[in-house]
Amino acid sequence: MMLWCYGVALLHVVWCGVRFPTGVYLTHIMIIRMLYYSVQKQFDYDDYTGAWIFTANYCLALLSSFGVYTLVEKPFANLTMMLLAPPRKKQ
Repeated sequence: MMLWCYGVALLHVVWCGVRFPTGVYLTHIMIIRMLYYSVQKQFDYDDYTGAWIFTANYCLALLSSFGVYTLVEKPFANLTMMLLAPPRKKQ
């Protein structure tokens, strides 16, 4: 019953245009590489530093995922629909 409730909630029309989970998964790898390859010395981790790095990585991954969706995925999806759609009949 609980799984059915989650399925119904995730199929709601609100989630149709949002493709963040896949985008965040794909962009967080680039964000982490950018962070760790750009530092000159090793991190001295404590609880605050770990939480700050986690939060910053997550926020940057969300922003970059939104950018990829709006600048790449959606325009190419629209272009594909324009190219593959059947021609309209003139009335």
